[in-house]
Amino acid sequence: RRVRIFQYTLVRLMSLMHGTALRQIGGYSEEFVVLDVQALDEESMKYLYEFCAKQHVNRVEVLLHWIQVLITEGISNNLLVVPPPILTRAFQTLSRGMVNLNNARKLADVPFPFPLSQMVVVLILVQAIVTPLYIAVLVDDMVMAPILSFLPIFGMWSVTFIACQLEQPFGQDPNDLPLANLQSSFNASLCMLLDPLAQRPPTLKPNSCQKVNLLRQHTAGRVSTTDSFKVENAGICRKTKGTWDAGLHEDEDEDEALYQTGDSEAVLQMSPRIRMPYADPTVS
Repeated sequence: RRVRIFQYTLVRLMSLMHGTALRQIGGYSEEFVVLDVQALDEESMKYLYEFCAKQHVNRVEVLLHWIQVLITEGISNNLLVVPPPILTRAFQTLSRGMVNLNNARKLADVPFPFPLSQMVVVLILVQAIVTPLYIAVLVDDMVMAPILSFLPIFGMWSVTFIACQLEQPFGQDPNDLPLANLQSSFNASLCMLLDPLAQRPPTLKPNSCQKVNLLRQHTAGRVSTTDSFKVENAGICRKTKGTWDAGLHEDEDEDEALYQTGDSEAVLQMSPRIRMPYADPTVS
């Protein structure tokens, strides 16, 4: 029960910290869905939402501190029975996340120098006035003159407007980063970590292939892929009439030993059913 309380508290704090960080770099223009903060105690939530807002305290730093205190208390209460070198990676990952947040805030909080942006606009306006005059003097063709005047002016204005979009990639504009999708994906990842089926590693079936030759045959036969698998065949070596239907015989261990020696001539003399040639990947 103590471990479960620790896990569910940590997941809620991580979701809240991630959403608060996204809201911070987004200019506080958008709210994000987090995992059930109503389950946290009211005193802590009042401090986070009311006191920190009045005193202009960074909420992300408060949440980061709470997570670090929670992990430290878990160590002292023997909830986290993890070797120290591995456990320190959790603190390093949290600190690296704060560094990345501060780097993102530089893009959101530090604007492009206003004098420089105004100078760029003025120079483009000068170009828009002078370019048609020069083209009219240098080009006599009635068709090419407008085209040569339009293309450089249009290109410079396009680059300028694209730069304005890239200057602030956070927000709710069509070309901004999908912060809401990032938060939803993070919440889904946190819920996956709490899933009991995701907390245990898979185990091999009793009749699974545990010989390298048979495993090669399963790979060449494309019994299972990254998107699907056949329940009746995937990873299973079935016996039919006392023999392996994959071609295994009583000399399997000897054949596998030949594979390990690297003797190509001896391997070529092996049974065709056991020797695995380089199959054409285009053949299903």
